[in-house]
Amino acid sequence: MEKNKFIFRFGSAFIDQVSIALCAILVNVPGLFLEIHKDVPSTPGEYQSFVVYQIIVLYTIIVNKDIYLGRSLGKRITSLQVISNKTGTLANPIQCVIRNLFLFFWPLEVLILFFSPERRFGDIVAGTKVVEFIPNYNESPKINLIQTLAAILLAGIFSYFLFTYISSLGIFD
Repeated sequence: MEKNKFIFRFGSAFIDQVSIALCAILVNVPGLFLEIHKDVPSTPGEYQSFVVYQIIVLYTIIVNKDIYLGRSLGKRITSLQVISNKTGTLANPIQCVIRNLFLFFWPLEVLILFFSPERRFGDIVAGTKVVEFIPNYNESPKINLIQTLAAILLAGIFSYFLFTYISSLGIFD
């Protein structure tokens, strides 16, 4: 990944953003369709809760984008992978979630990425880095189901508390 590190990371992020936008459509459209066709219109408070829960689901999906073998859709297309910075082995699902929790602070993440194409702020906190994917044909990676479920649960709980707190500040009013 020596040449054009930033271009590959940017390309991966762009592909991930497009896939996230498609997820947003899949998450939001059915709910909006049901909301439009209700017999009794929702009160502003009910609709606000509906929007907050949609955001929680979407952010949970975003935070979990790399948990399957350290590769999101964008990383798969651009041949990148998240690994542990200490061991050089595949990052576990919990590390992947921790690194992605900081995507909420995306301006900081982008700024750091300019200076460190392999490691953004979330990578520094999670102890991970992004490298060029080199398949190891001798060893098939094993998926740790408990870590994967724990990562999904961690992301969901974090998303719930983050966005219910933000909602309590009146930002979604």
